[in-house]
Amino acid sequence: MAVQAGPDHSETLHVLRVINQAEGRALRLVRRLPGGFQEGAYEVREGRERLVLKWHTRDTPLERLVETAEIVDAARDAGWPTPAWRLVGITDTGVRYVVTDFVEGVHPEVLTPSILDELLRVNELQTALAPATEQEWSRYALETVFHDRDQMFSAVAASSAEGRDLERAIVAACSGGESAPLPDQDLVSGVFALENILFRDGHVAGVIDVGAIGRGSRVFDLSVLYARVGTYDDLVEQRLRSAAEQVAGPLLFRVTLAAEVIGLLFFGTRHWPEHVPTACAAWAARFNRLATV
Repeated sequence: MAVQAGPDHSETLHVLRVINQAEGRALRLVRRLPGGFQEGAYEVREGRERLVLKWHTRDTPLERLVETAEIVDAARDAGWPTPAWRLVGITDTGVRYVVTDFVEGVHPEVLTPSILDELLRVNELQTALAPATEQEWSRYALETVFHDRDQMFSAVAASSAEGRDLERAIVAACSGGESAPLPDQDLVSGVFALENILFRDGHVAGVIDVGAIGRGSRVFDLSVLYARVGTYDDLVEQRLRSAAEQVAGPLLFRVTLAAEVIGLLFFGTRHWPEHVPTACAAWAARFNRLATV
């Protein structure tokens, strides 16, 4: 099978050579997998075994990579579906790499009622599975909404008049949330969206790209999922909102949702700024409605 060259082709081959030399492996590149806006994922093989290589140049410590592999192992032992992390490391050029199991499956394009049922089941498995880690999603949510973590909220608000409207809507919808205790006893992936979940035969085959996995309230993952549900599907929207509110209550659901929306729109100010005002206006209207239901 011919490997299609891409912009990172030579670096990917270098990473594979480093892994093979350091680990005594014989991995070979097969193809770049579809998807991956920020970084690529690559199918690699060793003999007939299919694996996935991901690499990046962020300053993630090796200790965190090792910790994540251990968290993944513990989650898998508890029945949570995610591919095992086989190898982690840092190359001589500072590239961080992860080699995971390959999971067969497809990414659903639409959150249907049956898919939602399956995702709620998987999310419930995360209850009381909090790992011992500093990666804490409840703290992230509170800091993002109430303390302008990494200046994300202020950047979104300053991006347009619609951004300022969104700021006012979030402040009103989340009023009182800063002093409300947000649980941290659950496992949280931080990426619980359809583009990061593979399905096979109607069931979740694996939650992937879990490099940010940590502890917090599993309502955060439901908020990640909710942030990508359109208002056009009232049944799914209402069922998902109800499930999230049952986990942490309406107020803390709005706080975690606000944190996720702020993060998404902050990313948008860097990568698709022309669409941010429209998105801010739509979310301002949704937070205004959420505060009254």
